[in-house]
Amino acid sequence: MLLSKKIIFSALAFFSLGFSFAENSASVDKNNAENTNETENPKIEFDSIPEVASEDSVHPQIPESDFSKWHTEKIPGFLTFGKRECTEMPGTSALCWDNGNPAFSASGSRNWPTQRIVLDDGSVAALLQTRKVVGVIASGNLFTGRVVRNMSLAQLLGFTSKDGKELIDWGVPFTGRPTGFRVKFAYDGLGDECSLIATLENRTETEVVEKNKTKKKTERKYVATAAYIGKTDTENKTSCATRISDKDSSGLRTLEVDFLYGINPEGTNPLPDGVTQTTADTEITHVNVVFASSAHGDYFEGVKNAKLIVKDFEFLY
Repeated sequence: MLLSKKIIFSALAFFSLGFSFAENSASVDKNNAENTNETENPKIEFDSIPEVASEDSVHPQIPESDFSKWHTEKIPGFLTFGKRECTEMPGTSALCWDNGNPAFSASGSRNWPTQRIVLDDGSVAALLQTRKVVGVIASGNLFTGRVVRNMSLAQLLGFTSKDGKELIDWGVPFTGRPTGFRVKFAYDGLGDECSLIATLENRTETEVVEKNKTKKKTERKYVATAAYIGKTDTENKTSCATRISDKDSSGLRTLEVDFLYGINPEGTNPLPDGVTQTTADTEITHVNVVFASSAHGDYFEGVKNAKLIVKDFEFLY
């Protein structure tokens, strides 16, 4: 029993990792097969992430960012033995967007923190909802990049003492220089804070020799950041210029947040370990977008049932 709790805690630690970075007018759709494709537990390699985020080299966008299509993956579950079917994976296939559901599967629960939702107007969006399992907070999240599938038990247990960075490939290749981002959203935080953050990065890869082995090392530099962090869907506590519309017929607001180039915005968390801030004119090679229903989920802090809904994400130029 003690080992089981440790596995769950480790899985949730991984699930909430790195996400420091709503009007309840809809119902979760668990059986809408036409919005779901099934894949047999695909082995995702980090180099399978697209070389460019879209075919438009001048004004690139991240594919499938409306969150209208979802697919199914069969994911290992250590407590359930064998594989579990998760229908709540974004996109028509594993491409640019991912979430922490593969790690959450180790808890044995199907009450996924990130799910698709059908709105009152019939459109599909992403619902991110903070869960609590054996006393541990797990933030709902949606992000660009890739989580390792087929984790070993040793890797899973390691999350109580490691940060797990080697098991996440953050962001996707990207060369655009957008002025900001736009997304439709709603937030009912019950006193919690949500976060919607995009970072434009410069990454360079070098080879280093450690213990007589050659390894690749990636240097990450932030060129620009656009961030919304707030207890409601009407007020941003960061220094990024923000525009928020009234609610539409589905209870969603349109949010626009401007990038700040060359500086880390006020009101955001310190830069992650190993990341530095660079100048505004630095070449951009990658973008990382992260949405979380609990902004401090990586510290296991949050409010159970805090809900963030997002759809129709795009960059502004």
